[in-house]
Amino acid sequence: MPPADDYPAVAYGVSDNRDKGECSIRVGMSNESTVDITLILSDDRVGELDPCEAAHEVATAVIGNIKARN
Repeated sequence: MPPADDYPAVAYGVSDNRDKGECSIRVGMSNESTVDITLILSDDRVGELDPCEAAHEVATAVIGNIKARN
């Protein structure tokens, strides 16, 4: 997975549920902190969108908001 706003990002989980519209990603903000995003697509979007790409977009927006506040 590409970095989210220049921070390392990885998709993770016990099982791969992308085909069910679910994806969890973790973004390393520092050596001590991460941002975790779990995204679940609505039933009508499953198969239309990649849930990990959508989670990556959400993570990038969240990190942008965090950086704007600091």
